[in-house]
Amino acid sequence: MIHIDLCHSIPTLSQRYKLRVVPYEDDYDKIMEVYQSLGTKFDFLIGAFNSNPILSFASCKQLGTYNVCVALPRSHPLAKKEKLSITDLYNEKLLCVSSGDCLNLDDFRKDMQTFYPQIILEDVGYFYDLDTFNRCEEEGCLLLTLDAWDNIHPSLITLPVEWDYQMPYGLLYKKNPPKQVKDCLKELINMSNRTKLQLEDAFKELLLEKTFRKITIKDLTDKCHVSRIAFYCHFQDLYDLIEWILIEDARKALNEKKNYAHWKEGLSNIFEAVYINKPFILNVYHDISRDKIEKI
Repeated sequence: MIHIDLCHSIPTLSQRYKLRVVPYEDDYDKIMEVYQSLGTKFDFLIGAFNSNPILSFASCKQLGTYNVCVALPRSHPLAKKEKLSITDLYNEKLLCVSSGDCLNLDDFRKDMQTFYPQIILEDVGYFYDLDTFNRCEEEGCLLLTLDAWDNIHPSLITLPVEWDYQMPYGLLYKKNPPKQVKDCLKELINMSNRTKLQLEDAFKELLLEKTFRKITIKDLTDKCHVSRIAFYCHFQDLYDLIEWILIEDARKALNEKKNYAHWKEGLSNIFEAVYINKPFILNVYHDISRDKIEKI
């Protein structure tokens, strides 16, 4: 099953493939059985996929990333804030996935235990179900979560935190899939590449019309007739789009070569690409803070 919004954002997919919504039991006891049924009950599942057991029997096509956030009861004192700092979490109990299942979250736990021992981490197992979110509300504690789950519980609010932890998400499908699944994946990849190029061209055109700070995602999607859903399937924000454009330009400038007979050849190609792309680079540079440029 493909995420409905994603399917609707790519018209040719909805024309060529029929979407059937298949119900399944999404709780701790059944979740692994659900993933193992890929290729029989389901062709695709969409979601975060950095779980070691899941990746042992499923392949994945990454579509983007979720931001790691913190959920907390609406009655909690921190709920009044728009964004949390790490120090806001000091002396708070933070429910999180147990170690050993997900590399991204294992790195998060290691960082917290090493640099921020004031945060009280408590394991809740390898899978969140509704009981996990209910526990967060009932105990008045914090819960490590994803921005994609911000509306999962009416009594909880999800807030961003001043950190850069993310979780990849995408389509999961059985290893060695049948031809129809491969064909669908190939079409998704082709459509994805075309969408990115459309967004890049529209963004560069907008930069000739107005400053970067005045460009909105709506301006961009309206100009190239791409849905906002499709934009967020590929990029988190405009800065993410800029980073992708710069990386792609560098890759094209080097002609995807890993080695050159002489370093001057590679440097010459990069300078040529920069000159061709001069309006884009100058417009972006003049309108983005130094900190943001250094981060990119």
